[in-house]
Amino acid sequence: MSTSEPRPDPEDLQRRLEEAEETLRAIRNGEVDALAVETASGTRIFTLEGADHPYRVLIEGMQQGALSLSPEGVVLYCNASFAEMLKRPHEKVVGSAIYDFVDPARRPAFAGLLQTAYTRPARAEMQFQAPDGSLLPVLVALSSLTVAQPASLCMVVTDLTEHKQNQDLQEANERKDEFLAMLGHELRNPLAGILNGVEVLVQLGLPEGALAEMCGVIQRQGVVMRHIVDDLLDVTRMTRGRIVLKKEPIELVQFLRDIGDDNRHQIEAGGGRMKLLLPDEPIWCDADRTRLSQIVANLLANAVNFLDGAGDITLAAWADGPRKRVVISVRDTGVGMDQSTLERIFQPFMQAESTLDRSRGGLGLGLALVKGMVELHGGRVTATSPGIGRGAEFTIELPLLVSREPETTVVPPRTADAPRRVLLIDDRRDAILPVRKMLELSGHEVVTAADGTSGIAMARAIRPDVIFCDIGLPDGMSGYEVAARIRTDSNLKDVYLVALSGYGQEHDRRRSREAGFDNHLTKPVTKDDLERLIETLPRFADLATS
Repeated sequence: MSTSEPRPDPEDLQRRLEEAEETLRAIRNGEVDALAVETASGTRIFTLEGADHPYRVLIEGMQQGALSLSPEGVVLYCNASFAEMLKRPHEKVVGSAIYDFVDPARRPAFAGLLQTAYTRPARAEMQFQAPDGSLLPVLVALSSLTVAQPASLCMVVTDLTEHKQNQDLQEANERKDEFLAMLGHELRNPLAGILNGVEVLVQLGLPEGALAEMCGVIQRQGVVMRHIVDDLLDVTRMTRGRIVLKKEPIELVQFLRDIGDDNRHQIEAGGGRMKLLLPDEPIWCDADRTRLSQIVANLLANAVNFLDGAGDITLAAWADGPRKRVVISVRDTGVGMDQSTLERIFQPFMQAESTLDRSRGGLGLGLALVKGMVELHGGRVTATSPGIGRGAEFTIELPLLVSREPETTVVPPRTADAPRRVLLIDDRRDAILPVRKMLELSGHEVVTAADGTSGIAMARAIRPDVIFCDIGLPDGMSGYEVAARIRTDSNLKDVYLVALSGYGQEHDRRRSREAGFDNHLTKPVTKDDLERLIETLPRFADLATS
């Protein structure tokens, strides 16, 4: 320190310290109304009321509840939002014990939360109780106000009612999706037995008459049930964003001609007429073949439902070159629709008719699926109708693909005359018996097993060309585990593994692939499904000796 600088006076320093302490004490005790501060521009007066005003305005404007509590839990202050949450007048809240507003079942936990808040900030979900007994879910955040003497607590309360409602709706929606997936699985197993059993009877040959007629009824209604189940599951996948398209170049003219031919019998059986208006030159689009077939088939099925007996259904297509769009039209001369129906026709579960006899059938899902599938392809679908009794037209627009030939695919020659060694692993006898009979009638050698352990043992004993394995098996070993064990067996590593299951969503197929399955078929399967798969497989014996 320079000798020219004055030394500080200890008595002066002590006096200034005492003045500062006295000022702080007076402020704490509310004895000060204003502060005078000397500045270079003069003396400025700061009132405590003025300094406090902006913060009070801020707190009173909060959507959350804000309050201060005494050490005994008495409400010293609360803003208007907190009183509104409790559905009580403001004057009835201030001065009351906070415990009076807490759900009695949660009061012990709330008391513990208050004690914690004196040492560190605390927060938790609680429930307050309104005068009518209703409960209000809230999030409370507490911290200590150390500037107050004695120390009190500051509490901020957030109303969770809307959040809880949204959470409940989301959970309910997820439970609904899980239920529909399980429903689809449970319905597909008996459907597999029914449809495959009828197919075996048809394959065996039925005499003309009542027996053949009844088998036809069972088969047709079983197919209807299968479509309903598929629509339910597809709507679930659509809403959860779990449908993945597998696009490829498709020549649309021949594609639509094949679909028209497949549906002609159904249309004519009801007294209708099927017309195709398709150009001679090819039209190409980039689409998922399975989903596009589903789109057109759903529109044709809808037209059949509303044809009312005799009438025309016209399937047409053309290329709109300037707009680079492909247009597909399904037009009928049926019952038609009014304007209010047209505005809602693509909504899930919406039907143009709601009479008690439910003569049209269905769940009102087909057109909702059409709209969702078309939009996934980057297109749009519209519906028009001149009015009741004057028919309707549904028009699909998809992106036009520049004309091209698809890549050449080498298809292995048909080998249906070469019997295959097949192992079926499934514990449901009613499901496995028709599949076994279908394969045996096609000349294949078939062995069955009812659980994973015996299935693996049987595979090692007979070394099959292909294994069809259910996913849910009774002995604690799932189909996924069966596939994993077979893939680790050097003698069976080349066997063709097919998952045969009532579960068919994309994550089910992905899990099958990860477990070691080569393919995944969803129940019920048809004879054609099985033959298309089997006829392209090399025999296991050939693989083993190659």
